Amino acid sequence: MTSPHASSIDTTDLQFQVDKAFAPDKESHWKYPKDHDGWVHAHNTIRGDLQTAEDCFQAIQGRKRAEDPSSMTLKAWEVDCLQTVFDAHYEFVKMHHENEDHIITPWLNTRINLPAKLTDDHEDIVGAMKSLQSKIRGLKPGDERQASMETLLAEWKPYATNMREHLQEEEDIGLPLMRAYFLPKEYSKVIQKLVRGESKLMTGCFVHRMGEERCRNEFMKEQGIPFFVWYLVFSGSIKLYESTVGAAIEALQSGVEPPPPKRGLLGC
Repeated sequence: MTSPHASSIDTTDLQFQVDKAFAPDKESHWKYPKDHDGWVHAHNTIRGDLQTAEDCFQAIQGRKRAEDPSSMTLKAWEVDCLQTVFDAHYEFVKMHHENEDHIITPWLNTRINLPAKLTDDHEDIVGAMKSLQSKIRGLKPGDERQASMETLLAEWKPYATNMREHLQEEEDIGLPLMRAYFLPKEYSKVIQKLVRGESKLMTGCFVHRMGEERCRNEFMKEQGIPFFVWYLVFSGSIKLYESTVGAAIEALQSGVEPPPPKRGLLGC
């Protein structure tokens, strides 16, 4: 994959126009920069996942010590935590692609002739994720530490490179065209629909990567999301993510087995 620079996209080029009733003249209505966009925040979440997973692979690999035979193989908690981290990444990317394929792209296509490549690339990305998922789910306690992580890193790095290029391509092409053909208030309705349809874990990952302060004081205000959504949706979602996936990441990077999940008064 190769990604053109944002400056190479001329949003006024009428090859992108679907309906003469909608001209590419709406950029001036957008009062916040492109890097504040929900689309970019979702991409930043994926970028964060890509680096975090690679850091976890390397941390696991680095715990091999010649003087300690028990360190040569994977422990059960490492396998469990790594599967938790990858499964969350897989869910986020899968739902993100479904949002683009079934909501964002059809909406954009009502006014814009989008390059088909922006969605066609999803098939290769999903194929790479499924291959990684099979390998990560196939890990077992006692597997050789060094060899298993080398295998995963060899497949993860090209996947991550292709994913980053794809995300950048969407931001260089799809995002400028969207801002040229649609008004912010039209987009806000779409964003709010996406927020309502996300799983708690996906929402928690999104907010975690963005940060609570930026979410509450910037993103929610710019997207017209009412303040009470923080208490009804976002706060519980970020707690769920940090207590599960976040705890698994911390354990893998520190090498300290996480404590068992807390149980309530009824044992659940």
